[in-house]
Amino acid sequence: MAQLTLRDGWLWFVGGWRIFKKQPWLMMLGALAWLLIEAVFVLLPVAGELIDGLLLPAAYAGFVHAADRVERGEGIDFKTFFYGITQAGMRNSLLVLGLCVVLYEIMGLLFTMLVGPIGVALFAFPMGVILMAALIFAVPAVVLESLPATQALRMSFNYSGGNISALIMVYFILFMLVVASIVTVGIGLLFVFPLTCCSLYVGYQAVKSSKD
Repeated sequence: MAQLTLRDGWLWFVGGWRIFKKQPWLMMLGALAWLLIEAVFVLLPVAGELIDGLLLPAAYAGFVHAADRVERGEGIDFKTFFYGITQAGMRNSLLVLGLCVVLYEIMGLLFTMLVGPIGVALFAFPMGVILMAALIFAVPAVVLESLPATQALRMSFNYSGGNISALIMVYFILFMLVVASIVTVGIGLLFVFPLTCCSLYVGYQAVKSSKD
């Protein structure tokens, strides 16, 4: 069992780009659809943000499924990106993962009320890293292996803890991509979100292979 390195984290995005560029317009259309859904939820104070968090793993799952189909030479269409909410058994597991995001958001709101912005900053970073470690491989495990949420979470923590170097590179690249999205007033998310999901799909396959 080999630990992956910083270079491996970079190669995940190289592989993700290779998948993304095979269906770029359709993937960006899928991202646009999910962003429009998110925009609707933003109009609902507090509740909208929580609903958005609940559905985040389902959105991620749709692009993981799309990446897997593209990688295997199979076709995708618009409904592929909603795979996570159209498959009944999988939907339940993804909603459980979504509850992790909702819990993070609720705790963030509580910290804001109790200790103010500085406390939120101290809370958001470490808890955000833990949340990402929980979900980064859990969603692909649910989609590709049909694992229940609890087992997928354990696997994700195990995979993340054993490949910290690769994840440091992933976090750095994600940070740069988020900055690029902010600079482009959110338009860059049409590219960043599907590329990230494709790259994490590649990462999941790489980590799984390293464990075998």
